[in-house]
Amino acid sequence: MAVFYLKHGKHPKEAEAQKPRLKDDPAQAALAPADGPALLVRIRETGGTLTVPDCGPKTRARWRAAYQRALQHGHVPNGCKLRVTGRDKGDMVLKIVDEQSAP
Repeated sequence: MAVFYLKHGKHPKEAEAQKPRLKDDPAQAALAPADGPALLVRIRETGGTLTVPDCGPKTRARWRAAYQRALQHGHVPNGCKLRVTGRDKGDMVLKIVDEQSAP
């Protein structure tokens, strides 16, 4: 950490917070769905695939929480699966897929 501070003149967490993707993270996190049914509605509104552009940790956590609630509380329709990619970095893509076509 001392080397980072000497090189950049700030704490690593301060440097991370200044990245453009984190600039509006609390505001973006508030736009994420609060529960599983709301998540499924949002995915359906986008034609079955929803992409959340590279986002900050709070926003990503809110989307992951809604995904988990949808799975745990049985909100995914029968015959379908809910898939997610980009849980930790990059764009987060959520899809509703037909079980018959899912590998």
